[in-house]
Amino acid sequence: MGWGLGHVTRSIPLIDSLIQDNEIILASNGNAISFLESNYPQSRVIQFPDYAVHYPRFKFLLIPSIIFQTPRIWYQIYREYKLTKKLVQDENIQMIISDCRYGVFDKRIPSFFITHQLRFQLTGIFKPLENLGEKLNRVMFKNFTKVLVMDNKNSITLSGALSHQLSDNSVNLQYIGPFSSVVPSESTQDIDVLVSISGPEIQRTLFENTIMKQIHSLPGKKIVVLGKPDKNTNAQKVKDTTIYNHVTRAKMNDLMNRAKLVVCRSGYSTIMELAALQKKALLIPTPGQTEQEYLATHLSALGIFYTVSQHTLNLQHDIKNCIEPDKLSQISINNLKAFTSAISVD
Repeated sequence: MGWGLGHVTRSIPLIDSLIQDNEIILASNGNAISFLESNYPQSRVIQFPDYAVHYPRFKFLLIPSIIFQTPRIWYQIYREYKLTKKLVQDENIQMIISDCRYGVFDKRIPSFFITHQLRFQLTGIFKPLENLGEKLNRVMFKNFTKVLVMDNKNSITLSGALSHQLSDNSVNLQYIGPFSSVVPSESTQDIDVLVSISGPEIQRTLFENTIMKQIHSLPGKKIVVLGKPDKNTNAQKVKDTTIYNHVTRAKMNDLMNRAKLVVCRSGYSTIMELAALQKKALLIPTPGQTEQEYLATHLSALGIFYTVSQHTLNLQHDIKNCIEPDKLSQISINNLKAFTSAISVD
């Protein structure tokens, strides 16, 4: 797994179900390593290459920036493929489950690829490249026994066109539904607004600056999590707002359960957490991340969440437009039976 903590936390229910009867080796990079080590001390955790995709400050530079980084990304995919083959050989591994890591497979054993994005969402002059991206994905998916999609095939779909309405059905797909490590509790909702700040720099800092200029104008109890895992986790009080640099997953689970409203990014793992809690939210997509921008627009069109862009955010006004996400009650979360069936090998 890779791509940040969101991909790790959504895999927790899957890991928990497998670890009961199997010896598990976990591989990731960055902050996810320490997270996995603390949550699974009985399992071996291995450092894998980091794709280390950098995001520019200005939205219009995103696609050129990604194109410029493509050779390095392909090199990292090749490195993780070589590491995977050696690991399979040395450790006699019987199955691979890869969360969006294109090089983590071995055709000698069952290899499964987990994703929510079968096609890339592009905008402007780059829109015609979407079909090319889908074709590239299909080529890469053929290295895997099966592609497991973390969404429903029909009914209300959280990912929308990202994982549906494909132009070709040659890939062996199985929809297993959304997964999240966040667990609903009977906590009293005593937090009026919870703000979760995240994302790659420099956008994380710009989001923080925007929030901190406006948060004190809101009434009620407010908590802001800054998304700075390298800082201490002690809370500090600024005026009438409690601020954390970083919190543990258990603490975030508690805060989200207690919040009446969550202000956050529109990453897919976050959306699955909101769905698990059926939580009202204001979505602020990371500028330039076309996937987040699409998801926010898609879910707003479904009447589930309200969304605004980062540069037009007005907390006092926008929070009043947030709606109760009643449709989320129709979505099943953590369908382990579907996952177990998908990875069963005759």
